[in-house]
Amino acid sequence: MKKITNVLSLSSWIVFWFALMLSDMTSPDRVKWFLDITWKWDPTLLFVMIWSVLISMVWHYFISKKDKPHFADKWHFPWEKKWVIDNKLILWSIIFGIGWWLWWLCPWPVIASIIFFDPYILSFLWSMLFSMTIYKFYFSK
Repeated sequence: MKKITNVLSLSSWIVFWFALMLSDMTSPDRVKWFLDITWKWDPTLLFVMIWSVLISMVWHYFISKKDKPHFADKWHFPWEKKWVIDNKLILWSIIFGIGWWLWWLCPWPVIASIIFFDPYILSFLWSMLFSMTIYKFYFSK
């Protein structure tokens, strides 16, 4: 069971990586131009978001009809957990926002872009891994 799960996880990551590369969503300019609606607005990211939400909704509809998932003992839906907005969440959300403002990148496209060895991308990756390490050692339980 574990081997099948790993193979499916790897194959879904490869499909996701290929889609990011094909659609050029690994480019910081895509995010920058999407957020800049006054000068050179690029709506392609909007189409990617709309399609991803629609596909997720259809997939969730059919999958949630099953009694239990294929590769787990029970369903784990995010709305089953009690969410708490505390100082830690606010602090790390602000840090994430600052990072996005500085680099115009999201974590998954950066991981997909590692193969280019771009110093700009690698600087973001380094800062992301550094902040994740700080969080793991000082703030996680």
